[in-house]
Amino acid sequence: MSPGVVTPRVVVFNLLPSRARYVIHSLLGEAPQGVVISDRYAAYAHLAAEPRQLCCAHLLRDFARISQRIGAKLLGAGYVLFRWR
Repeated sequence: MSPGVVTPRVVVFNLLPSRARYVIHSLLGEAPQGVVISDRYAAYAHLAAEPRQLCCAHLLRDFARISQRIGAKLLGAGYVLFRWR
């Protein structure tokens, strides 16, 4: 894991052996100021939802996975429709 903290003047990256909640607290503090961008890992669940943003790369992967499932279902429905016709 390599969490980072970014401000207009300073960027800090850490290579840490764990993603435990105490590690997040030591890096961000109990009540982080600003927006926290993270994945859906449970250790981030204690953070308020409003100043938290999900990682765009994770969201894009979710969207791709959803589109593949929906696309496959639509294709199957198309085959059924043409078989009936």
